[in-house]
This record gives sequence, structure tokens and C-alpha cells, in this order.
Amino acid sequence: RWPKICAEIEKLDSGILCLQQVEIDVYDSIIHSFLRSRNYKCKFFKKFNLNDGKGIYVIFIFLKS
Repeated sequence: RWPKICAEIEKLDSGILCLQQVEIDVYDSIIHSFLRSRNYKCKFFKKFNLNDGKGIYVIFIFLKS
């Protein structure tokens, strides 16, 4: 799933990007380095305290610098 999301992000080349319901460990291990290499800076917000056994989900907003 992530390769298709990456391709779409690169295609759109948006100044603002929002990803919701992202697991923090997925952000840390995959998403952060990909977006940072494309000049995005991250702001994140907790989305309630949802915990389905996979971790806390948050909303990430990325701004291209």
C-alpha cells in the first residue's frame, strides 16, 4: 500500500499533505524519511486516544518548505 501512496505524493507534488490514522511506529520507520527527503516538515496531532491493539493513531500535516 505504501508504494502506491508514495507514487501519488510524488505525482501531486503538493505544498500541503495530510495523512490521518497513521500509526506512530509506521511514521517513524517509513513515512518520516520519505517525506523529509522531499522537503516536507511535519506537524502532528493526536486523534483521540484510539487504541485497537496496533497503537495510537494521529493526524500528520506536512508542509513543503
